[in-house]
Amino acid sequence: MKKGYYLFLIIVSFITLHLAFLFGDPQIPFDFSRGAWTDEGLYLFQMRNFFLTSQLELNVSDGFLKAPLYNLIAAPVVMLNQLWCIRLFMLIFLSLAIGTYLQKKGISEYFIFLVLAFQSTFFFHAHLAMAEVCIASLILYFLALIASDQSAKDLRKMIFIIACIPAIKIQYVYYLILILYPLLILAKKKELFNWKSILSLSPLIGLGLLIIANLNEYSFILNQQEAGKFQSYGHLLFRIKVNLINIIESKFNIALLLCFGFSNLFLLFKWKLLKSTEKSTAIILWILLFLESHKFLMIYLPQRYLIIWFMLLILSSAHQINTVIVANGTPKRLLIGLSILSLFIFQAYHIPRQTFEMNKSRSQLKTLLPKEATLIGPWAPSLSWGTQWVSYPAWKSYYENEQYQLSNGKTYLIREEDNKDNALLFEGQSQKETLDSFSIQSWNLVIERF
Repeated sequence: MKKGYYLFLIIVSFITLHLAFLFGDPQIPFDFSRGAWTDEGLYLFQMRNFFLTSQLELNVSDGFLKAPLYNLIAAPVVMLNQLWCIRLFMLIFLSLAIGTYLQKKGISEYFIFLVLAFQSTFFFHAHLAMAEVCIASLILYFLALIASDQSAKDLRKMIFIIACIPAIKIQYVYYLILILYPLLILAKKKELFNWKSILSLSPLIGLGLLIIANLNEYSFILNQQEAGKFQSYGHLLFRIKVNLINIIESKFNIALLLCFGFSNLFLLFKWKLLKSTEKSTAIILWILLFLESHKFLMIYLPQRYLIIWFMLLILSSAHQINTVIVANGTPKRLLIGLSILSLFIFQAYHIPRQTFEMNKSRSQLKTLLPKEATLIGPWAPSLSWGTQWVSYPAWKSYYENEQYQLSNGKTYLIREEDNKDNALLFEGQSQKETLDSFSIQSWNLVIERF
C-alpha cells in the first residue's frame, strides 16, 4: 500500500470510530471524578470569555496559567463556541499524530493498535476537549522523529515538541528530561549554539516569561494544589497497590496488561534478531512508560491522568506483538479481518449506551436563563458552551471569584446539592431563588439566582 493512502486510511478510520461520540457525554468506566464533565470547560473558559467580553482574565482561575499553549492552539475553534468543534479539532490532531507515527510501520501494527486502543481510558478521552489529548499527540510526533534519520532539522523538531509539552499543560514539565537526547546529539554535531536551536526552545521561553509575569499566581496555584497529592514515603507500596487494583477492575485492562507482558517477554527472547529501529522504538516506549508510571504514587488518580500511560502501553504492546508474532508468519488478512470484526462489535455495544445529559441540561438552562447571563460554579463553564453566557468557577479558598457574584438579576449559581464541587464554598448560604434542579450522571445539580 502506498504511504499516502496508508496515512489517509489511518486518519480517516480512527476519526470515524469516534464520530458517534463527539456530541454525547463522556463515557469513563471505573471513574469517580467529575473532571471529564467539567474540565472541558474549566481549562478553556477564559479564552471563551475573551471572545465574548474582549477581556482575557488570568486571575479568575488556574486554567489558562496551567495550560497556556493549549488555550492558544484551541483558540480558533473556541471562537466557534461549540464544544463538538473543539472535540473534533483535538481528535483530528491526535489522528494525524497516530498516522505520522504508524505510517512507516506495517498495516498489521496499525490494526493491532486499533483493537488495543479500545481500552476505555484512552478511547473515551481521545475525542474530548482536553490538554492531555494534545500532549498525547506531541508524544506520538516525538516517537515518529525518533525513528527518522535524526538530522539536525529533525533534532530541532524534537526539542520544539518537548518544549511545547509543559507549555500545553504545566503538570507535564517532567517530560523536559527528554530534551537532553536531541540537545546532546546537536552538541556532538556542533549545531547546538545557533539561532535555529534557540528558536526551537521558544515555547519554553514563552512559558518562562509567563511564569515570571504572573509569579504570585503560580505560587498560589502551586501551594494550593501540591499539598497531599502524593503518598507519603512509608506508604508508597500501599498506594501503588490501590491504584493498580482500580485498573484491573476492567477485564480489557487485564488482557492489555497480559498482552504487554507476554509480548515484551517474547521480544527479549528474540532481542538479538531484531533490527536496530525495532530495538530503539521498544526502549524509548519503555522509558516513556516508566516516566508516566510515577502517577501510581498519587493519592488522587482519576482516569484522565492515565490517558498517556495507557496510550504508551497500547503502542508498546502493538509494536511488540507486531515485531514478534505478525512478522513471523501470522496471516495479515486474518489479523485485519478479526480487527474489523472487533471494531463493529465495540461500536455496536457502546453507541446505544451513549448518553446526552450535558446537552439536555444546556437546553433546560436555556429555557430558564436570559440570553446574556453570568454563571458561577465549577460546572458553569462546561454547561455554557453554545450560549452567550459568561462563566466563572468558584471553590472555597481557591479562586472564589466573589467579585462576580452580584445580585443584579443576571447572575446565577450552578452547584451540586451537597456543594462538594465547590469545596463547600456555598454551604449554608441562602440564595435569592432556586430556579430548578437536574441530574448529570450521579451528580444532582441546582440552579439558583444570586
